[in-house]
Amino acid sequence: GMTAAAPFALTPEPAPPAPSAAPSRPAANPFGGLVPLRYRVILADPPWQWKPWSEETGKNRSTDNHYPAMTLDDIMALPVLDIAHDDCALFLWARNDMLPQALAVMRMWGFDYGTNFAWVKEAIGLGYIAREQHELLLYGTRGKVVGPAPGRQWSSVIDARRGAPSEKPQAGHEL
Repeated sequence: GMTAAAPFALTPEPAPPAPSAAPSRPAANPFGGLVPLRYRVILADPPWQWKPWSEETGKNRSTDNHYPAMTLDDIMALPVLDIAHDDCALFLWARNDMLPQALAVMRMWGFDYGTNFAWVKEAIGLGYIAREQHELLLYGTRGKVVGPAPGRQWSSVIDARRGAPSEKPQAGHEL
């Protein structure tokens, strides 16, 4: 399952008192040690399952070589609404080649797409059509989310060094 340390960073707001009948939840908590609070900001980095076009030439690039990946259906089924406040912002890391799937995940989790940020890396990477040098951080909301004050908006470019495979820059946490 997913752990709170790697794929999710949250800003909590205590949940209102529980109703007399608790809603049904899966037996295992896919969010590790997180208590079922209501969070106003969620930063998610799902372990997207990705396979190379060629098992012969691209096998070492498969996500399975770096971390346990989840299928798209499993990512979509994560009960994010169980932890999201009614007024919540979602920052969702997305693979460039899986942008349509990431947008579908955002919708399935109950968020409307708003904009995106591009993490521009100092070194050019691999790719089939384009040699990628950036990753996308999608931003979506549910309910009424207040953005930054005029003049305090974030740059759409995150300029940070590349780390270990799948490691994201600290600047993404600071938005």
